[in-house]
Amino acid sequence: MKRLTFAPKKLLYTGGEIQSLQALKFLCAIMVFFIHIHTRGHYDYEIYLRGAVPAFYMISGYFLLSEDGTLSISRIRRTLRKIVVIAVCANLAYVVFESIRNFNDIEWFRKMFLDPEMLLRHILLGDMFCAALWFLNGYGISLLLIMLAVRLKVERLLYLWIIPGLILNFIMDNFHMLWSWVRPFDNMFSSNALSCSLPCMVLGMLLRRHERILRGRRHMIGFLSVLAVVLLGMTFIEYRLECRMRLYGTEFFFSEVAFGMVLICLALVCREERWLRVIAGLGRNLSMYIYLSHILVYYLCALVFFGEVKEYGYENTGFAFIVLAATLLLSLGLHLTARAIKRRKHSDSKG
Repeated sequence: MKRLTFAPKKLLYTGGEIQSLQALKFLCAIMVFFIHIHTRGHYDYEIYLRGAVPAFYMISGYFLLSEDGTLSISRIRRTLRKIVVIAVCANLAYVVFESIRNFNDIEWFRKMFLDPEMLLRHILLGDMFCAALWFLNGYGISLLLIMLAVRLKVERLLYLWIIPGLILNFIMDNFHMLWSWVRPFDNMFSSNALSCSLPCMVLGMLLRRHERILRGRRHMIGFLSVLAVVLLGMTFIEYRLECRMRLYGTEFFFSEVAFGMVLICLALVCREERWLRVIAGLGRNLSMYIYLSHILVYYLCALVFFGEVKEYGYENTGFAFIVLAATLLLSLGLHLTARAIKRRKHSDSKG
């Protein structure tokens, strides 16, 4: 029997992909981590990190197109299969953990596994056992919608949906109190495929098709950097207006989507920077693992250090960085294990 072998030196290899975008994926993963894992003063800076999720989706949409700017059914199908496998594995991990955590709560099991509304919610959002997993369901459903548009040869409708989709998100999220059936802080109305992931992924596709405008324009770095700072200022203004109007419960602001776009434009302008190679390797290999595992690592660390899990964080800076270090180590271990298994399957198929 052949042994599983690890190749840590391959961790930093990024192939021919755009290293700056891969580095941005790592930055976004860390931003998402600090959205969910609270340090001291968390609510003073958390609003400035939310642009990471739209940026994640835009990068995914960017890489969905081929180099000539076309959409391929086979490429979409491969990506969808990968996302389904990741979603199943991630959900199983959280199902096991939450089942052990609530093993003596019969009502919890009835609600999670027998309630039709919760089962439908899990199909649409995938956030029953971990709220952060809505990202995968949104990604998968968006891929299905994009594949359907390609099959029906109505790809242009995808680009026409960008603005209406974002406006729908804004209306349902920012003015949730106007609709009796909308609940604040509910992913069903703010973090879903139709009004969040699909418009953002199509924005990434649009950037891919017109990226030539940014190639070699290093003089735009200063302008884009200033624009990013201005958009962060607009995020603060939107947040203060929300507080003044008592519109509590907003997940995304318009300026955060724009901020995500500007980050990607900056990455495309800086695509040739060789010093990004190390961060790019981390982004390419670890970003998805960081996103999927950090909540589980937080739960486990909370049980070890505090003997209980506090859902909304401890606002403990030292604890947050312990969780970050543990998350990075787990993500590295998962990456190396997946690589070793893949190499073994490849060698077995050759043999």
